[in-house]
Amino acid sequence: MGVLSRAVPRDLFPLPRDDAVEPPRSQPLGRRTCQRISCDAAIRRRVNECVDAVNSLHGGNLVFEGLRPSEAQARAIQHITDSVFCDKPPDSIKGESPQASFSAMLGFRASLYPEDDGGSVRMAPLRPDSDIAWPTRAGSMRLIDALPSATAEDVLNARSRLSRPSEEFKQLVHDQGKAGLYTDPLLRCDDEVYASFVCELLSRNMAFLQLAKPLQEVGIFFVVKKSGQLRIIFDARRVNQGLVPPPPTRLASPAALAELQINDSEDLYFSVQDIANCFYEFSIPESLSRLFGLRPLTAAQLGVSVLDGQSLEGHDLLYPCLSVLPMGFSYSVAWTQMAHRQLIAQADVGPAKCCEIIDRKPAPNLNQIPVARLIYIDNELFVSKLPAASSQARKRVMDVMSANNLPLHEIQDDVSIVETIGFELNGLTKTIRATAHRRWRLRQATQYLLSLKLVTGAMVESMLGHWCFQLLSNRASLCVFGAAYSFVRKHYRTPDAFTPLVLCTSRVPVCPGYPAASFYGLEPTCFDHCDLFGRLYYWLCFSCCRVAGSEGRRNT
Repeated sequence: MGVLSRAVPRDLFPLPRDDAVEPPRSQPLGRRTCQRISCDAAIRRRVNECVDAVNSLHGGNLVFEGLRPSEAQARAIQHITDSVFCDKPPDSIKGESPQASFSAMLGFRASLYPEDDGGSVRMAPLRPDSDIAWPTRAGSMRLIDALPSATAEDVLNARSRLSRPSEEFKQLVHDQGKAGLYTDPLLRCDDEVYASFVCELLSRNMAFLQLAKPLQEVGIFFVVKKSGQLRIIFDARRVNQGLVPPPPTRLASPAALAELQINDSEDLYFSVQDIANCFYEFSIPESLSRLFGLRPLTAAQLGVSVLDGQSLEGHDLLYPCLSVLPMGFSYSVAWTQMAHRQLIAQADVGPAKCCEIIDRKPAPNLNQIPVARLIYIDNELFVSKLPAASSQARKRVMDVMSANNLPLHEIQDDVSIVETIGFELNGLTKTIRATAHRRWRLRQATQYLLSLKLVTGAMVESMLGHWCFQLLSNRASLCVFGAAYSFVRKHYRTPDAFTPLVLCTSRVPVCPGYPAASFYGLEPTCFDHCDLFGRLYYWLCFSCCRVAGSEGRRNT
């Protein structure tokens, strides 16, 4: 790292580090004293990480030298110190090692399965004492009743309207091979446990039995929800391979939330609610269900003697088929989001064109409309600067959902601070930032990634996906990842030393209250991975983007 003095005494950069050396101990210290010294050292170390980060982001490898810190520098350092002191690890992450955080980050990859990449995807194995997140009664509403007519036709006639052309499908299988099929080991090997699981599906209206062999088979596995329960996922890759890709689904993002417009002197109020077990609350027609068959069982194993008026022998095979929209099916997100929007449109809470928060679309102006809304698959967020307006909109939507038998949970009304889609929204300071749990887990996972001597591009890609989503509240910060993606492309399957040069835009101002969330200038600087962690941690921990003012500006 080079050494440069400030150009003139009034310059803010480079900020000084706190390199105080702990004095030698003349006698043993008590446990509490040792804990306090250790805590102070940890805070000082994190402050220095952030100082190094912001100095390099400003323009090159700078180190404070010579002059006494100015008042502005002292205020900047104090702000960073206060922020580090307040940003303590949440209880949900305490005791979790960096390696465990890294494994958890890889475990959220939804596109790969264990056979594909040597086990980098961690699933939650089913155990006898596992707590599965079952819906009380699934299939509450017919999916075709919640969709536009054209899309409903796709659901009713999926094989004829959505199947890949024969030649295209053959070429795809030739190039990529037949899609795999994964089922939880306990369900695959223990027929008694599997039969009990299928009976539970039947009792909760998630499946039905038939004698005919279904058109396609799906697997079953589980992932852990934030509540600790197991979420049921169906491996529908073979079904997905035979269908044309679904249309892009336009969702909200942190960047879209950060672009909300409001006067600086006004506060924001939030109301939220979720559809419980959203996918499994939508029933699908029998024509589509035949694509989602499960491994068959005998009539004796299921305790069934009669099916559709026909007497059965104990050895007769019965095929369970899903009767609800499977989580894992490529069209599920698009259809659920579309159905959710159609239902909310019935609640008369404002036109979607000017009220819905969607990425890469002009943000709602809360000076012109009473309530803005965010619809993210099963999540609903209502935002207003008027007390009680957000809760009134939420209740109107709840009436529509209840009329269609869709259960809601995690309800909050007219709160100033709320967490949604992994971000914390503060209506008093009008800022958005990653939640403490996500910040700390990603911080620890990054620590572990950078400690490895060899990594694959697939591992780096997974982490980059999490970093990019977290930093979307300030889209300009994504420029630091260009070279890392080059590493991903070059070493996707083959492990190599991760030492990319990362290009970033420089000259970031530090302002009291909201440091380093806006970029100015176009002076590139390069640094390698050993210094990357400090910069990423700085952005994740301290960059929070203010909601734009009425003139459309973004302040930090």
